[in-house]
Amino acid sequence: MKYVTLFLALALSPSIKAQSAAPCPSYPPVLNVSGPEFYSDSKGSEVDPTKEAELSKDREPINNFLSYETQSLDGAPSWSKMRGLSPICANLLLEGWAAAGAMATTVDAHGKYSREGGVDKGEFTRGMVMLTIKMKASGMPLGPDVLPWLGHLVGDKIKGDREHIAQGNKEGNLYYEDGATAAAYALLTHDKNAFDFQNEVWQYFLASVHDDGYLDSELSRGSRALIYQNRALSMLLALREIRSALHISETTEDRAKLKSLSNLVGHSICHPEEMAARAGVASEESMGDWGYRVQQAYGADLLNKDWQTCGIKANNLVDLNGGGDLNKMRQALIVLAQRQGR
Repeated sequence: MKYVTLFLALALSPSIKAQSAAPCPSYPPVLNVSGPEFYSDSKGSEVDPTKEAELSKDREPINNFLSYETQSLDGAPSWSKMRGLSPICANLLLEGWAAAGAMATTVDAHGKYSREGGVDKGEFTRGMVMLTIKMKASGMPLGPDVLPWLGHLVGDKIKGDREHIAQGNKEGNLYYEDGATAAAYALLTHDKNAFDFQNEVWQYFLASVHDDGYLDSELSRGSRALIYQNRALSMLLALREIRSALHISETTEDRAKLKSLSNLVGHSICHPEEMAARAGVASEESMGDWGYRVQQAYGADLLNKDWQTCGIKANNLVDLNGGGDLNKMRQALIVLAQRQGR
């Protein structure tokens, strides 16, 4: 009965165009997130191709679901092969995942905690929260289980991160990602715990970045130090964008610290040998266009000439765990910011 009521509410919503009577596609909720460790060295820099392929297969059901959801809201890009895209179906399916308590556990085949599953769960949680922001900004009525479900996922990450930091475990780019997720959930719900946590993460960054832009937690990644310095930057830019929607003003110190990290990454794109020497490796792995999407969408004001001289222009600005099309995501954040400013 709950789904019928939600469907009728959506179908009658003036903000959504009439949809066809075709049934919604099937994307069964994934209850457990798991996957193998795919790095073969202690620094997390050498990839085991077999394990990476296995992990990609494990991620596929959730990636497919997020692709369907975001493309239903954004419109299908030219390269998409998805069919049956529908905002109404996307909303119903999200409620179905929420009602089922999707992604509740991270257990491997032996019943033990899956560390990679835990990492992926954090990334996928951000994707779910961001697409929910897009739905809310478009005027869709959310199903009754969506926000409580997201609150449980976000709350677990916050609790775990605080415990890790208290124990001296530096989460690095994952910590910044969880900060962005918490900020997004605070934007959706005004949740104080999430709002406080994103502030904690921001202050942690300000205290962690060196004057020359380096983050020790990412420099330790050896031949992937550049990739992970840039990963940290992308998550911090996402966090900055959401903090703006929360009406948190950027200070001179905030901007200077972010600029130092952005300048470092830009310089290292042109001169990776310097970072390689600092990381104690022969060379740094280069980035594909995926390494430029968030930066070009949210951080254009911080990119120095090195980014244009030695970087590449992203083919698209789609970040699956960032809500899909980042330009449209930014517009959704602006809509919610304006509503909260009233």
